[in-house]
Amino acid sequence: MRSDQETINGLLAYKLRTTNTTTGTSKTLQDMADYLGIRVWKRSSGGVETEITDGNAQARALSPITPGIVSGTWACPQTALNPTDSIVVRVYQCSSTGGTQQLYATFTTEQLGAQSLDAVTWTVYYYAYRWRDPDTLIWYITFYWGSSTYNSRIANFTWTPAAVVAAPFGDGLVWITQEVRRWS
Repeated sequence: MRSDQETINGLLAYKLRTTNTTTGTSKTLQDMADYLGIRVWKRSSGGVETEITDGNAQARALSPITPGIVSGTWACPQTALNPTDSIVVRVYQCSSTGGTQQLYATFTTEQLGAQSLDAVTWTVYYYAYRWRDPDTLIWYITFYWGSSTYNSRIANFTWTPAAVVAAPFGDGLVWITQEVRRWS
């Protein structure tokens, strides 16, 4: 989860990539629900989003009282994609059941060139801090991302690239290649 932004398939969002930025960023929300979680969509080149999660935040993790990493898991279902689709991940403050959602940040992959997301369990790591303002006595949760210090990330995000058909080879055979890509 990087701290720089770009527009992919018509959506301006923070980059979701395999390498991090050097400078982190954060967002603070009044504590309404104690947990962090994600919702996931595939986004077409035309800007149409189809939610992959069930409308509730998944990979939920209780925000820590001291700054640090917490994690949650989500069983990503096998999901058909078009090669120009991107994956959009939104991080929320949420309840233990995934409801009561307040948006922290939106992240996007590039167009993945994939035929599907793989059915695997993602582990989502959130660098966060739940704290109380001494003057107002109101609780807040700050979510941090974008650097090696604030290393919020998704592990085991895997997809299968679209099949590539090569030109005829030698005796006229056509070769199809397929590989699995994995983020960790």
